[in-house]
Amino acid sequence: MVRAMHRLLLFAYPASLRREYLHEIQDVFHIRLSAARAHGLSAVVRLCWSEITDAAVSGFRARRGGQPVPSMFQPPAPESPYDRLLTAMESILQDLRFAVRTLRSAPGFAFAAIIVLAVGIGATAAMFSVIDAVLLKPLPFHEPDRLMALFETNPERGWDRAQVAAANYLDWRDRAETFTDIAAHNDWLVERTTLVAGEPTVVNVNEVTGNFFRVLGSGLILGTGFDAGDEWAGEERKIVLSHAYWLQQGGDEAIIGRTLALDAEPYTVVGVAAPEMQFPFAAVDAWAPLGWDPANRTATFFRRAHGMRAIARLSEGTSRQAAVSELATIATQLQGEYPDTNMAMGNGAIPLHDWIVGDTRTPLGMLFLAVGFVLLIACANVASMQLARATDRRAEMALRGALGAQRLRLIRQSLIESLVLAAAGGAAGLALALVGVRAVVGLLPADFPRMQGVGLDWRVLGFALAAALVTGIAFGLAPALRATSSEPGVDLGGATRGTAGSSTRRVAALLVAAEVALVLPVAIAATLMVRTLDEIAHVEPGFEVDDTTVFGLSLPRTGYVDGESRAAFFDELLTSLRQLPGIDGAGMSTRLPFVNQRWSSDFRAESWAPDEFGVGVRHDEISRELFATMRVPIREGRDFERAELDGEPVAIVNRALADLYFPDRSPVGERLCFDRVAEDCRYWYTVVGVAGNVRRSSLTSEEEPSIYGSMAQNGSASGFLLVRSELPTDDVISAVGVAVRGLDSALPFHTVTTMEAVGGGSGGGERRVSGLFGAFALIATLLAAFGVYSVVAYATAGRTREIGVRVSLGARGADIMRTVMVRGMMPVLLGVTAGLSITLAGAGVLSGFVFGVAVRDPLTYAAVAVLLAAIAVVACVLPGRRAQRVDPVEALRAE
Repeated sequence: MVRAMHRLLLFAYPASLRREYLHEIQDVFHIRLSAARAHGLSAVVRLCWSEITDAAVSGFRARRGGQPVPSMFQPPAPESPYDRLLTAMESILQDLRFAVRTLRSAPGFAFAAIIVLAVGIGATAAMFSVIDAVLLKPLPFHEPDRLMALFETNPERGWDRAQVAAANYLDWRDRAETFTDIAAHNDWLVERTTLVAGEPTVVNVNEVTGNFFRVLGSGLILGTGFDAGDEWAGEERKIVLSHAYWLQQGGDEAIIGRTLALDAEPYTVVGVAAPEMQFPFAAVDAWAPLGWDPANRTATFFRRAHGMRAIARLSEGTSRQAAVSELATIATQLQGEYPDTNMAMGNGAIPLHDWIVGDTRTPLGMLFLAVGFVLLIACANVASMQLARATDRRAEMALRGALGAQRLRLIRQSLIESLVLAAAGGAAGLALALVGVRAVVGLLPADFPRMQGVGLDWRVLGFALAAALVTGIAFGLAPALRATSSEPGVDLGGATRGTAGSSTRRVAALLVAAEVALVLPVAIAATLMVRTLDEIAHVEPGFEVDDTTVFGLSLPRTGYVDGESRAAFFDELLTSLRQLPGIDGAGMSTRLPFVNQRWSSDFRAESWAPDEFGVGVRHDEISRELFATMRVPIREGRDFERAELDGEPVAIVNRALADLYFPDRSPVGERLCFDRVAEDCRYWYTVVGVAGNVRRSSLTSEEEPSIYGSMAQNGSASGFLLVRSELPTDDVISAVGVAVRGLDSALPFHTVTTMEAVGGGSGGGERRVSGLFGAFALIATLLAAFGVYSVVAYATAGRTREIGVRVSLGARGADIMRTVMVRGMMPVLLGVTAGLSITLAGAGVLSGFVFGVAVRDPLTYAAVAVLLAAIAVVACVLPGRRAQRVDPVEALRAE
């Protein structure tokens, strides 16, 4: 087989050369093949590789008119650029083969270097894949740079980038000229019910304006989507399916025009979205028009309620500044036209990409900086190892120089060895990145934007290749220069061994100091984040999370057309659940702590002066006995009662509202309304109780003043059912399922979780980022410890003769250990000092990631510094113990 391959390779040469020299070439190859077989399979493989490269280069040269057999009687012809290129290729191929042979002769060094580089490059590539998908890739829309996110502001209410009122959006769309069009969508998903194979399932629908897909630039692979004006209620209901939901329905391309029943109402499928179209929520199954009643256009609530998000497409050639200026002008006009609802109401616009990625740049930047430090530490480690080898190979380099090798060629040879190591480390790093990407995605918060595009693609491969190339040059250049820095005669004579060794050790010590200086900021940041998590864990949320299961319920519009029917269903469900054995409590709420958007409003008390009002009070609706189920105490007054269903509206306030707005008296008995002016109030709520504070936004935020209304009185159609029981969760789910199906067999759950998971959601983002940061800090610390050990071990091994002399003169083991420790710890202490300075200077970056602990906490800084120093001590002890066992006679004989 090998001979047949060789015969095929000969066709690379011109026919004239084959006719004249075929037999001679084959005879020589057969001789070389027989000799290679005597040395095993690896020798045969090397011979085949050599023949392939030689045939490719020599055949190409011969076909370009080069002399097949140069004449020794004629002066050689001038080399063409192609000849010089082929000569350089031959030389590089020789260097590559030599580099591979050299590394194979030192498998321990090669393996350690490849593993260290694989960890650095793999971690960096995995983190880059996330940054690339989230921050660098453009949005999957037509001309995404022209898409803007519009929002409202109100300094009186503390609103910044707030949701948009529907009537204000319509005025923007009608009056703005800097945008080609403006679309809007509700800032939440609506759960609709449909039957799949006879079983009720939930479809998550986002309600949008008719121009939604056109503003984005379609995003559809089938159908035409909605028409302009579809946001207004009409006879036909339309729907666009997400790509994932379309595949769940069978992926039939003929689905356009078919009818899908949602909440027993027919919707005509008018489009299927592209796979990458997951806007504005990753969990969206479908999009449907808003279905506004035209009579709402002039209604006050249509301008008062802020619950939408607006997106706009800039006109060609229009700047963002011009659009923002025009929006501000329109906002001023609306303030004058509608002072009751638009007083102090402003607006703004930012690129849609910036809106989607939000504040993820800072945590991602910090994580990438951490893995960048890991990569730099890996480079420093390999550079230290390369320096040690370069010193050991100075005699070899000197001999090659004495035989005529130019210094530039020797430097190139050393760099090629480094690049071969980097390439092997990069390949192994990509294999680690495949695992690392999944780990990073799993550790980042579940609501992190654009995570669906994370993966290894050509951009990540290109980054890994560039990282391998740069690191190869970075850790290979200094050792290459040092190995070729002196005269051949000096190194061959061994006259400067001590000088060269001490110089190399100084460079290696500086590399150790750099490693420690790099790892210290990462370790301190990770420690501060861990302490933050500990502080968050000790924050009392105001309710108990144990033994509580959460179910999401949404009543369809058909069958539950009014508030009385909805209230009756929920009341009957709760009553039946509370009577079940093993159930300790059941209640409902329209929103859950930490995970649901907040609804807030101005309010006033009937007893206040005309100019008194409260701003931005939170409002939720709950059932009776919810507080008992969540173990929230009633501080004053009482809970809601079943008899109040048809009575006057009642409310419960929390302790934060009572302390802020009624500091000198009890609010129980006060009448409140959600408006600033008493004459505008349609409903007055009588306060019947004061409940304990519940942290609803997050564990790290202050308790918000809140007013709780009755779900039964407000006729809410959806909410979260909370069931407290010590029974296994599966048993609770089964019991609730039986109870719900007994009342309505077509009603599904759209959420099933536990309050423990909900409570863990607050601080979950910090917990996951801290976990990633801690993992990178651990990797960096281990690499730094390895670097300290390798440098100290090399320095100790290079001083074997000196140690032998000292021992023969009476030095004790403790003296030897002290000398090794002092020389090993000096660069570590230098690195600790530099690292502390770097961390103190950049500590402000961490201010948004810590809670309950100062970013320059001296205890944390001291503890991390001492820990790193202790790790370095351990790394120095092992070479020190080896030095104590040096036999002076053997050491002197070896010299």
